[in-house]
Amino acid sequence: MSVYSRADLIKSVLLELRAIDPDETVEAADYAQVNERVQQKLEELYAESLIPFDLEGPYPARYLIPLTYAIAIDCTGLYPVGDRLTELGIKSTQGLNRLYALIEGFYAGQPVSAVYF
Repeated sequence: MSVYSRADLIKSVLLELRAIDPDETVEAADYAQVNERVQQKLEELYAESLIPFDLEGPYPARYLIPLTYAIAIDCTGLYPVGDRLTELGIKSTQGLNRLYALIEGFYAGQPVSAVYF
């Protein structure tokens, strides 16, 4: 299974926001700003049990796009998105829906434990 680093996730978010070009490297200031939002969103999603891996990475490949979409909407205050705000909002909802679907699949077929008193 392929995995991605925190730097890959941050670059993916910046690409989604169109703040950088695909062949451009991420500047330190952009990395620091987006990294704060990434950490906040990952902690939120972890608290909701939507990500079953370590917050520091590496991140499984199937989670990269949903996380990118879910995080990009939280970065719209940092970068001008103009009329793309609606599109990013829709993609954010799709990303969250995909995270719910992934976690449901993660627990599918697992034995359910019950406590009887």
